[in-house]
Amino acid sequence: MNLDLNLNFSTISNVSNGLVKLKGKLKAIELIESPISKKRCIGYNYTESYSHARKKNHFGNDSISRERKTKITKLEIKCNNFYLEDDTGRIKIIAKDINIFSIKNQSSIEPFFQNTMKSETLLLEDENEYVIVGTAVMNKKGEFVIKKKKEEFYISDLIIHRLLNHKLFKPFQKYGGIVILIIICLVYFIFFHHLSS
Repeated sequence: MNLDLNLNFSTISNVSNGLVKLKGKLKAIELIESPISKKRCIGYNYTESYSHARKKNHFGNDSISRERKTKITKLEIKCNNFYLEDDTGRIKIIAKDINIFSIKNQSSIEPFFQNTMKSETLLLEDENEYVIVGTAVMNKKGEFVIKKKKEEFYISDLIIHRLLNHKLFKPFQKYGGIVILIIICLVYFIFFHHLSS
């Protein structure tokens, strides 16, 4: 997924046909239950990953180190339609095929086998602002909605958005999706390191 990080923000009242980037708060239409914490949420991103360490011989050296490999074995994204609100109005988000990236609401991470972990990232109706990129189209009622078309379609919290637009990441912006995954993996690593220390 190649994220258009240079897209300028629009306000909801000024939305027109095509790819847009909006910022605002979420309003639920119907809540669902998350798989781990059982919290009522708008949507979630659920992953199961398997990690294992293997011995690695260094060429020309008798020393042996351990190299840890992690593989995502399951990815599930579920999200109901919802509204995004800013100071100028609100707009309905048709959430089918949306990607969810958040650091604030990585609410539950727990090992259920020795080398296997499961985690969830939640979309909550709270006071946090989110950034959403998607395609604005007019529905049969003559109202604009945001949905997935050929272009990217994702929602992120402001932390991830600001990190991706920091000057340190400018050279890597063409790899937008990869950068997001690296950031999330770093947060996971710091979190797990804190738990195990």
